[in-house]
Amino acid sequence: MTAPEGQGGTPIRSIRRTAPARSGVRPDARWLLTVLALLILASACGGVSKPQGFPEPQVEEDTLYVGLDAGKVAAVNAGDLSVAWEFPDGDNFACGDDKESKHDLKSIYGAPVIDGGAVYFSAYDGNVYALDAQSGDCLWESHKTDAEGVQCRNKEPEEPIVSGVLVHDGSVYVGSDDGQIWGIDAETGIVETCRDVGGGVWSTPLLVDGAIYVATMKGKLWAMEPDDWNPKWPAPFEAEAGFLSDVVLAGDKILVGGISQKMYAINASTGEPVWEFAGGNWFWGRPLVDGNTVFATNLDGKVYAIDLESGAAIWENNSFEAPEAIRAAPLLADGVLVVVDRGGNIYSLDPETGEVLKPSPSIIEKRVLANPIEFDGDVLVVSQDGDLYRVKPTGDEAPRRIEVKQ
Repeated sequence: MTAPEGQGGTPIRSIRRTAPARSGVRPDARWLLTVLALLILASACGGVSKPQGFPEPQVEEDTLYVGLDAGKVAAVNAGDLSVAWEFPDGDNFACGDDKESKHDLKSIYGAPVIDGGAVYFSAYDGNVYALDAQSGDCLWESHKTDAEGVQCRNKEPEEPIVSGVLVHDGSVYVGSDDGQIWGIDAETGIVETCRDVGGGVWSTPLLVDGAIYVATMKGKLWAMEPDDWNPKWPAPFEAEAGFLSDVVLAGDKILVGGISQKMYAINASTGEPVWEFAGGNWFWGRPLVDGNTVFATNLDGKVYAIDLESGAAIWENNSFEAPEAIRAAPLLADGVLVVVDRGGNIYSLDPETGEVLKPSPSIIEKRVLANPIEFDGDVLVVSQDGDLYRVKPTGDEAPRRIEVKQ
């Protein structure tokens, strides 16, 4: 799982667009890499049979939506830090007009999305849920295979969903581990459309300018029209191995990284490769773009600053390195680049140089895989066991554990 450290951008002539480059990774070995990804989740979460997930918390007005326990979403009042509601509250519940029944969401990986008074999220049990944002009542749950007349490969409803949801113009889009992308009516939860993309989808889809971009664990990046799934590119972009990071738009480029140990920039209009940047391990965290700089965390424990136009390394020493793997995305807060490694070490970096602003990191001694966010002037970090910590972006003060009121 390790490889020589990346040396920066690669000219586009070295990238094949319609077939994987010959890197020693055979096409039939890609699912082995998927298994390895599952093993990472197992080591981080205590076993695939009982995944914990690592959803990014969200703040909407005066409410914080966060996972305080495996397979649950809580709404916390930002003012007094009291829990307004937690879903599910027990194993038995009903969604909409359905009868109450036993449920087990298992885990949540994608960030919840708040839109039009509802909270939408996907769960590892293979379903998408919509909750009332004020009460936490379940409005609907969507089994992917329920819709009549939708031509998709039939799979068991329990097929896991690791992908986060995309909500746009009355529809909820999500990818699943059985290699399909689903379009669900945001009001009713009825599956309206779907498309087989030929590989499991772990990253959150992106929709912009009439195109939905979907990255798969078989190394394909698709650009399609969301209504009829007609391709926007002549052919999907193909990489050497599967994609893990969320898909990000930066100017006229799509950014995505993954198991190939590379971050890719692809022309959003044509699907042609622009550059690739090699790291020392997998790129799993969502890349952060600030001006002409792409900040990307890597499981090799490094943070890379990449020139958006050329794909070349920006920092003089190429990268910052933490003692443990970094899955969480980097965060810019108050002019400081905040990075959290798997061991709960929190670093404050100068985004211009990559230099550490504080000699020693802030340490919470908890496993952290979820993306940090800005919260009331601080940085909010959520550990794997659901503990919340507030940290100054500069790291000048010790982390403060947030005591939520049940």
